[in-house]
Parts: sequence; structure tokens; C-alpha cells
Amino acid sequence: RPGLSVRVEVLRAAWPQALVVPRHAVHFEKEQAVVVRKGLGGRTVVRVAGCTLVECVVESGLKEGDHVLIP
Repeated sequence: RPGLSVRVEVLRAAWPQALVVPRHAVHFEKEQAVVVRKGLGGRTVVRVAGCTLVECVVESGLKEGDHVLIP
């Protein structure tokens, strides 16, 4: 309605040493997050801490330097 206002506070989690992959590289199947690693030709289950519309923070299942395929 005209004349009304709202105050919003957005809280963001911080992961200083986060491993981040593109959101389109992560597929959710049967309550599991899965990526396809380049060169290994297979699916890898990963544990995701959170996602935005463009990226996901991976807690386990990948290491720095791993390459993932984006369909």
C-alpha cells in the first residue's frame, strides 16, 4: 500500500575457505547432490552446504583442482 515501508536485513553465511562450483554442475538425485568429474567419467556424490542461483558450496566429495562437467 502507498505510504507503508519495510526494513529488511539479509544474513549471509560465510565460508572463507569454500570450494565453490557452478550451480548447473550439481544435480540432485534421491536426496543426494551429484556432480560429474571430468576425466573420471562417473558421478560423484558431494555434500553441499548451500546454493545460490549461480553456485554451490561443496563441503566434501571434491578437492581443490578437481574439474566438473557442466551440461
